[in-house]
Amino acid sequence: MAVYAPSKFTSLSPHARALRKKKVLRRVAAHGCFAIACREAGISATTLKNWRRADPEFAEALEVSRAEAAELLEMEAHRRAVKGVKEPVYHQGKVVGHVRKYSDALLTTLLKGANPEKYGNRSAGVSIYSQTNIQTTGETPEGRVEVSPERQAMLRRIRSIILGAYPEAAARTEP
Repeated sequence: MAVYAPSKFTSLSPHARALRKKKVLRRVAAHGCFAIACREAGISATTLKNWRRADPEFAEALEVSRAEAAELLEMEAHRRAVKGVKEPVYHQGKVVGHVRKYSDALLTTLLKGANPEKYGNRSAGVSIYSQTNIQTTGETPEGRVEVSPERQAMLRRIRSIILGAYPEAAARTEP
């Protein structure tokens, strides 16, 4: 006589489905990762996609959970960038003190997110290749590329802007 073993793909009862949906929402809010939340709730990613399509309230709750996770990440990034993290200082294998380390990269990212007009990428949406597509007029015997006079003027202007912003670079560039 065969022993009945339920398939892991058997449909869930409404109560079990509701419990798993709640668990997915809690886990997504905790860390923001759908794949891990599915694994922790014992469902597949396909099941999650089906639930999102079939249940608009659940889909909205899932987006709220994702936003909560994003806020937690932003708070942690702020803490590391502004308040810093204490790291131990070692001497001969023993902790002799602590130093507070700050993350300039996180601070830059937070500034760009908070005020993209002021701190964001100023060339966003602009392809540098389309803006500075240099048309060559031929190669010289030295292997250098000749550039049209219009492009030369543009490149001189770019160089002057860069040197104006970074005067220390003038010593490293050729005239």
